[in-house]
Amino acid sequence: MRYCEFVSLLLNTTQFLFEMSYENYKTEDFVNDERFRAWVIENAECEFWTNWLLSHPKKMETIKKARILVSVLTESEIKLNSDRRQEIKSKIDASLKEINQIEIRSILTDNKLYRRPKFDFGIAAVFASFIISGILVFLLIQREITFQASIQEVPVTKEYVTISTQKGQKLPYKLPDGSVVNLNAESSISFVKDFEASERLVRLEGEAYFEVKKDDNKPFIVQTDAMSTRVLGTIFNVLAYPENQVQIVTLVEGQVNVKLSASEHEFDLNEGEQLTLSKNQTDSRKSRVHNFNHLMWKDGILFFDNENFSEVIPKLERWYGVEINVMGKTSSKHKVSGVFDNEYLSNVLKSISFYVEMEFEIERDKVNIKLNSK
Repeated sequence: MRYCEFVSLLLNTTQFLFEMSYENYKTEDFVNDERFRAWVIENAECEFWTNWLLSHPKKMETIKKARILVSVLTESEIKLNSDRRQEIKSKIDASLKEINQIEIRSILTDNKLYRRPKFDFGIAAVFASFIISGILVFLLIQREITFQASIQEVPVTKEYVTISTQKGQKLPYKLPDGSVVNLNAESSISFVKDFEASERLVRLEGEAYFEVKKDDNKPFIVQTDAMSTRVLGTIFNVLAYPENQVQIVTLVEGQVNVKLSASEHEFDLNEGEQLTLSKNQTDSRKSRVHNFNHLMWKDGILFFDNENFSEVIPKLERWYGVEINVMGKTSSKHKVSGVFDNEYLSNVLKSISFYVEMEFEIERDKVNIKLNSK
């Protein structure tokens, strides 16, 4: 039997056991796993890996390191024979400390239209580990596993990190200073690795909720295309999607200073205040916030408060990662309210149909809505 056919047969017949044993994998095990490498390199089986991460949150750091290694080690190759395995493994372990913040594509908290149950497979996982070990030994004997030799060439000066989410995805992320940012769907942040010496500058597109670690000597700045929000240590939310007509800063705790990009105008916000800025920066309004219901998105709760139906549609598209086609004419009279905690899209649309007379059909990631005229 040819080598490739033999490996394919082994992988296919043990696929179920592989899934069970992943919880016991270390970084190097994931790097050597063809299924894992296909996810990183070819974006294959995103659904499986996303749900597996949701069921095994403690493996997030291991997965992140393995993804970084696979990404870095695929372009050029060196031999990893039996005499050099320990040497290369030591280099990899040392390199992990150097490249921990390299740009990664989102290891994501995904809003799916279903939920996957969790399993505890004790003995089966142990059995799977023996099978995996056998396959890896076979691979090493038949074809020397190769890795890239350029780990040490990762740039160390002015290296930028970009973290992003796609539609239907949200991501909590810990910044180099210990601050925590929650990214909403279809959003991104970028910053200099380990930050600059004098400031902590984060560029944002989309929506993010920041919990900033206090540092009196190093201000934290969130920059969008229309404004910069400057803080020392506080909790706040910035809404700045490119297609929106307004950008909004909401202060939960502490104090912030907001400076407009197109002028010298500045606004100081205190706890419980909000600044709404028009896209062209010609209109700005500071107001008092009576509750923070609109920030519940970070806890997986979708909230609408007497919103126009036309404004609800793009939110649903981002939240569930779908494309919605609306047939019929919308009206300003079509208002939607509701609170949906980790709810299925079909149930959300059924609730909206009480406010807007409509029919809908869901086909995978496509949704067709037909408005019924009165």
